[in-house]
Amino acid sequence: MRPPPVKLLPRDQVSRCTKLSECLTVICKTARRPYYVLRMANSLFERLGERLPIIVIDDGIGEYPKEIMNEIRYIPNLNYVISNKTDLGIAEGRTLGLNMVTTKYFFIMDDDTMMTEESDVRKLVEILDATDATLVGGRETTTLPDSWKSCHPVTR
Repeated sequence: MRPPPVKLLPRDQVSRCTKLSECLTVICKTARRPYYVLRMANSLFERLGERLPIIVIDDGIGEYPKEIMNEIRYIPNLNYVISNKTDLGIAEGRTLGLNMVTTKYFFIMDDDTMMTEESDVRKLVEILDATDATLVGGRETTTLPDSWKSCHPVTR
């Protein structure tokens, strides 16, 4: 059975998102990989030119070393880092992040995902704004720029 086609909304019912950072929050679930989170957040800013709110749920056992926390704490768009003493798992961790979202839309990213020139989050938001769609997605590619192929290891 096929779902019904997506319908364009009448112009008077469309509420356009003019500033992406006011209508879209990123949720990232990780486990003690702060440098990956830092790289993911930087790729968002480099691609979009504006800082989206980011909520990070970290299932790492214990606290990060102070030097790592100092680096992460100063990511300008990072709203929350929630450290759990137990492993919540992907679904429960993302749900915890989702419960903290205050924007119209949310975007789930993994800590090792980066935006490239082909990434077009604005287009996804435009589709949501102009149609009755409730879920949009894109395709993932594994081709990364050389500068993103290495990552600082986190020592325990």
